[in-house]
Amino acid sequence: MIVKACTRAEGELLYEALSQGLEYEPNFYEVGSGSRAEGEAVISSLRAVVVELLNDCKEDPGIADKLRFDGIAAESFHRVLPLPDEISGDDSFWRYLALSEMWSIAEWRHGRDGEQPPAEIHFGFGEKWWCLPRRLWLRAELSSIPDAEDPYELTRRGGSDFWMSGIHKHVYAGARPVARALVRFQYPELGEFTGSEYRPQTLTTNGIRELYKRLRHFNAFVGFGALDEPAAAALIASLAGDLPRGR
Repeated sequence: MIVKACTRAEGELLYEALSQGLEYEPNFYEVGSGSRAEGEAVISSLRAVVVELLNDCKEDPGIADKLRFDGIAAESFHRVLPLPDEISGDDSFWRYLALSEMWSIAEWRHGRDGEQPPAEIHFGFGEKWWCLPRRLWLRAELSSIPDAEDPYELTRRGGSDFWMSGIHKHVYAGARPVARALVRFQYPELGEFTGSEYRPQTLTTNGIRELYKRLRHFNAFVGFGALDEPAAAALIASLAGDLPRGR
């Protein structure tokens, strides 16, 4: 699969133009190997998903609407982006996707007061986990279970603070069984947002943040990549035993 990509320097020029509503013809390059037609077909499918998502977005969204959107969009993007490792790990590809294909999505999700453009960090100019399409795709990549009746049930649980602070930013994010076990522990069933909080939840906000610290400390001594999901679940339950419960 061959797809387009965007350098940081070119991305900065494109971001400034989009932010000011100006015309600009970006100079993209290509990454990947194999079929260019395959890459074009994947991006075409993604564009259709973006249009569908935007049509379903509320014009005046609340915080719950935006957080609920993340789980839905993560599933939708992941379904049409079967990416090989050489592309999914390439910062320049995600920068291209964020700026060229998902600017309107980013405006709805992260724009401020309907006037200020989304911050640069959502387009691949800062910590990589903040890049909008990358974090949503990775959310589904880590939590989806292909053989399950509902492969993306775990993907739709929880809000962005949980996914960013609890999973994406830590080295154990690459250990799918640990990521899935953490989702199952904190959000044992499908729920709903009350403002910015997803309910029901096992630990309070302070409790789950302390659990992140304990997991990070434990991971310094034990490679999480060696754990299956039952072992990960048992570890998480033991580390959380004395932490305050939510509802």
